[in-house]
Amino acid sequence: MKKIILYITTIFWMIVIYIFSSQNGIKSITISMKIVDVVRKILYPDFNKLDTITQNEIINNLNIYIRKGAHFFEYAILCLLIFLSLKTITKKKEAYIIPPVYCFLFALSDEFHQGHISGRVMALSDVLIDTFGALFVILLIVLFNIVRRKKNV
Repeated sequence: MKKIILYITTIFWMIVIYIFSSQNGIKSITISMKIVDVVRKILYPDFNKLDTITQNEIINNLNIYIRKGAHFFEYAILCLLIFLSLKTITKKKEAYIIPPVYCFLFALSDEFHQGHISGRVMALSDVLIDTFGALFVILLIVLFNIVRRKKNV
């Protein structure tokens, strides 16, 4: 049962990524800017007292960090789900290698798809960010396992 839940969750997460990539440019930026506005209010309570140039810089920087951070974390989550799914069927090192490779390939196909959506572009830098998110999770898993083994010795 655990295996089926992990597989379904992994597929669901891939669908979520695909849906976000399917949004046109206006819809995508609208969602991002709502998040930027929330973060801006928390980080810059006196935002309205700043000059326009500084305000625009803050908004542009937050937008970049939030959008690229979303790429990183959505693929980190995907990699973790793939890893956990594979661990239900194998204990071999392939469970550590396949997830980031799959995430890289999925990111490539996702960017290709996104490049055909109105107001969106295909960016190989996003594929790299996605892949780094996946590799980061694998690194955390490896480090966690090393620490756990040392505690058991």
